[in-house]
Amino acid sequence: MFYRISKPVESDADYFPLPFYQELVYNNWLFDIAKLYDIVAVYGRSNRELVKTIVESVFENDKRYVQDFKDGVDTIILMLKKSFNASLKVSDMMVDAGVITRTRSEQDDIIRRLMLDYVDIMSNFEFTTTFFPEAMLETVRNTSLPLFMANVYCLMVGPVKSLWMKDSQIRAELNVLRKQVQKVAVDTCLTLIDIAIIRCINQHSQFYAVVQNTLASSLKQFILGVTGNVEL
Repeated sequence: MFYRISKPVESDADYFPLPFYQELVYNNWLFDIAKLYDIVAVYGRSNRELVKTIVESVFENDKRYVQDFKDGVDTIILMLKKSFNASLKVSDMMVDAGVITRTRSEQDDIIRRLMLDYVDIMSNFEFTTTFFPEAMLETVRNTSLPLFMANVYCLMVGPVKSLWMKDSQIRAELNVLRKQVQKVAVDTCLTLIDIAIIRCINQHSQFYAVVQNTLASSLKQFILGVTGNVEL
């Protein structure tokens, strides 16, 4: 059904004029960015190529979804910022800096919920780099996303591992979540860098400076976030 809706043309005789199709689909919310992510989450693993085709068709047939996508990415990054703020409070809680002292079980429950939030947010980034058109990924790569991914990575290998999970009653569960988030953080950044390389194959000599600057910018953000070393 979603595949059929994503196409204005079924055959030479059965089709919608593109302007009519655009208004029908967009104005009636048959597709929106949240729905595309839901389709990817539910069907992407088992029908990868078909789902990619659906997503690509939606963006190809109506450019208004491009701006909607940019707004969606901004929303996801905002959610990530809120999770970072919550992470600072969790770290304070773990070193008894909070006003209220909580039991270890209560602490674990707070940490579990926050880690699940991270998994949910990072899954959206993974879906974006896996299923969305390359042109949309260019939009993502031009944001501060590599820096955010570096911060997420540092959080997972730093406070989460050494402080949050210390003496936890659900250490094994938290460690699975930690590794999952950590992997997506690295994979997302590397995918965005890979796209820059692949796009310029056979054009490398012509656009050498552009390619180098593009890669350097993404790598610089990631390394700066991980190491804090501006010279590295």
